[in-house]
Amino acid sequence: MYQYHLALFDWHCRTFFPFHRHLSENELRYLKCCFALGTTPYERPASGYAHFSYYTFSHRIDGDRVNSSRMAYGSLRSPEAALAAARPVLDERGVAIESLLPAGLAFKLYGLGWDFVDRHFKLYLLIEDLAALREMYPDLFGPHADQARPEGLLSFTFVDAQIHERKIYFYPRESPVAQAAGVVSQAFMSTSRRGAVEQLDVRDGVSWRGRLGPVGRRIFDAYQAVDLRLDTIAYEDPDHCTLYFP
Repeated sequence: MYQYHLALFDWHCRTFFPFHRHLSENELRYLKCCFALGTTPYERPASGYAHFSYYTFSHRIDGDRVNSSRMAYGSLRSPEAALAAARPVLDERGVAIESLLPAGLAFKLYGLGWDFVDRHFKLYLLIEDLAALREMYPDLFGPHADQARPEGLLSFTFVDAQIHERKIYFYPRESPVAQAAGVVSQAFMSTSRRGAVEQLDVRDGVSWRGRLGPVGRRIFDAYQAVDLRLDTIAYEDPDHCTLYFP
């Protein structure tokens, strides 16, 4: 899988954004560790839940403007090894994971992410019991929390080592849109800045192409040309959405 991820990364650097020019040496070492830890393109955590992805490249479309400088990588099979590789990155970024959690709460590193255009650095933690976060982050527990699986993600977006946004990803026990055309499942991203944002895991990426504007279709077609598919979408309208590949 190392060569698969390396080729995928290089293709993104050539096609959309030169990530390799913006990542630090520690960040590049972290990525290469994650590349090597991957065993298949689609892995599952110990719980067996199928709708987590340990890597993604995404494109935020806002009218004619598109931000393709967004990427995240981690490990579902070997979170301990990924965390060890992430520690130097977190240290140079001034991020202390334990200070962000209730004392003694168990966690697994889900991954690190970057948005270079907006100067965002992101941390994703896999939490087995999200209810343990309710007292520390009550503003993130909206109505979706009561219908969600216990397991989910806690995420922080940093700008210059300062927390810019807090997020919890809730995964419903039963997705009300699971039978909708082109949709496999959904998640609700509860954020400190934007409220609740719905994300849809798509069944057939091709069916979504017609719902995208010209910018989105160009991005979609670039992936289709190399046999990569749309995985997830946060959709407002054809010209305002975020596409997650592959």
